[in-house]
Amino acid sequence: MIGHQIARIGFDLLRPVSVIEEEIAKDPTSPIAVTNEMARKDGRVPGRTGGRLYLWGLIPVLAMVAVDARCRPIGATLAWAVTLFLVTGQLMALRPSLAPRVPDIGTTLIALALTILAALVGGWLARTLSDRLEGRVSETQQA
Repeated sequence: MIGHQIARIGFDLLRPVSVIEEEIAKDPTSPIAVTNEMARKDGRVPGRTGGRLYLWGLIPVLAMVAVDARCRPIGATLAWAVTLFLVTGQLMALRPSLAPRVPDIGTTLIALALTILAALVGGWLARTLSDRLEGRVSETQQA
């Protein structure tokens, strides 16, 4: 977030001349053109990301911390994944550029089920790997 503020101040001081409109006119379907259109629909400045959006990313981390990943790695992975799913879905629904593309409830429920399955498998694998590595560390410390 500090880096963004430094960049903003730098751009305000230097005031570079933008050629983005010329590039968009050349190819209105390019990723840059699409990104600029999305930013316009959302009422944001094109090319600027972050700010409060970074804070939204902390919510799944806080959910994982609340469950205590060291004691319950599977539960923490599940909490992180489901919270990330909900936060991302909410952010999509709130953005005018993405709201029309929010999936229907059936598709969303299938995606949530797949998210839960992936979190359970990922948490189990993480716990298994951690237990195996912990065993090897104990063996080397005893030697």
